[in-house]
Amino acid sequence: MPSIRDRIAREILERQLRVPPPVPLKVGILGVGAAGLYAAMILEGFKEYGYTYEILEAEPDNDHVGGRLWTYKFSDSPNDYYDRGAMRFPKIDFMKPVFDLFDNLGITDDGLLIPYILSNDEHNILYYNGIRMTAQEVKDSALVDPFNIGLASHADDYVKAALGPFIDALATDFESGWQKLMEYDQYSTRAYMNLVLKTAYTASGIELNYTDQVITTLETLQTGTNLYDCALSESVMDALDFDNPSDPSWYCIQGGSEEIARRMAARLQPGTILRGKRVTAIAPLIESTDTPTSINVTVAGGESYTYDHVISTMPLSCLGLVDTTQCGLSWPIQMAIRALHYDASVKVAIKFSYRWWEQSPFLQSGGSSSSDRPTRVVVYPSYGIGGDDGTMIVSYTWSQDALRFGALAHGNGSDAERALVDVILKDLADIHGNDLTAEQLRSWMKGPISIFTRADDPIIAGAFALFGPSQFNTLYTELTKPPAGLLHFAGEATSVHHAWLIGALNSAYRCVEEIFLAEDRQDLVDILEETWGKRDEFRSSLVKEQVERGRAQFLRQ
Repeated sequence: MPSIRDRIAREILERQLRVPPPVPLKVGILGVGAAGLYAAMILEGFKEYGYTYEILEAEPDNDHVGGRLWTYKFSDSPNDYYDRGAMRFPKIDFMKPVFDLFDNLGITDDGLLIPYILSNDEHNILYYNGIRMTAQEVKDSALVDPFNIGLASHADDYVKAALGPFIDALATDFESGWQKLMEYDQYSTRAYMNLVLKTAYTASGIELNYTDQVITTLETLQTGTNLYDCALSESVMDALDFDNPSDPSWYCIQGGSEEIARRMAARLQPGTILRGKRVTAIAPLIESTDTPTSINVTVAGGESYTYDHVISTMPLSCLGLVDTTQCGLSWPIQMAIRALHYDASVKVAIKFSYRWWEQSPFLQSGGSSSSDRPTRVVVYPSYGIGGDDGTMIVSYTWSQDALRFGALAHGNGSDAERALVDVILKDLADIHGNDLTAEQLRSWMKGPISIFTRADDPIIAGAFALFGPSQFNTLYTELTKPPAGLLHFAGEATSVHHAWLIGALNSAYRCVEEIFLAEDRQDLVDILEETWGKRDEFRSSLVKEQVERGRAQFLRQ
């Protein structure tokens, strides 16, 4: 009878024989945004299996990492800042990887994860058609149309009747809910309401007719101008995040969301982030066979780098400027890179001498006020409440509203920017009322404003993905087919969760999984899932199919 030691020795030997020996494999990551940093963090855990990485970042030497995880600080005072990009995080089931990351980085234990006040209905203001009411007054109003804008019931009733069934289906089971939503992906929100739904009824039996005028009114009250011309899928996903049936808690990062990226970068090996490397060309290397085994990346100035796999986290708007003619991109992938729709967004922040909005009679402690005026949305900081730092996002706009405001962003001291400030101060005074004047607000300003228009940033070239009708069904899936099995596309645009950190994280995870599957390392996929958790957004079997399709498409080109 063999001894227990003999059995253990044999099992250890057999297990070692089943695991392939480490084979050096280097991954090039393009971009040091959230997706690039997350992919690198994951690969850090696979060094013992021969995996290494290098990040090429276009921005020159500076302290910024994280892409849209970008915090602007007016001074070193603890609450004298605003987030130019991601600024709030709902604790929804499918956002779990985000909060796992916070735990991993020590953000939660260090007390930096603080409550974000999404709304303060008692005091937040809705100012439309020259009528000023608090959000609570609107909810409690006996008037079905308190702003006198031609609605048969409250705007929320219309939106709930149109989008509610899709939201409930996604909240119950994301995969089956997504399949149901994709049955209507060919419609914009406007077209779905007007041509498909046409009429609905409230619980009390009020008839809701979705005329063009009603739909435009709903759009004005609920979102940015012309956003209802984007895919119905986008409106549903946005509502799932902000009006989730589970009524989730919301959080933000004390000190700004860029702290997430800084801590991610600190987990990486020194010297793995190479700055000032603007990518100009990507080309697979084909040597003795027709099948490429590595990929070459050229940067401005002619310097080149060779990798076994490349993960591009560049926004599609920037990737479209890179020479990929040797990559054998299928026509659908080329269309996806060129045509998938990105939205515009502008944030304007002003530093005031004190937090006037928190004082009587305004009493705005967190949340936001909104209006049909050009300023559209005012965001009151959830951090530093009751303190001395008087920085606030005085205008947050999207889509056409952002394009119009962004046109005035000509730099501090310019006539255009002075006009922008004049409009914002007038809007702030009108929204808040109580005899507040633009001149009072101007007297409280300290220094120049900060305006961030993402469409004008050459490293970002657009705010975030916001697809048009049919783009999920026809183009989005093309970006999960890595050409030749070597070039992998990450970033929030390649996820279903656009504009959210979870989209960047999930896409990076998928790309690492694609690499493991392309290298026939199911054992590493198992470790990936065990260590970093499975993702509801995709199944491993489907990822494997997409890798094979990417290889096949390349060979056909």
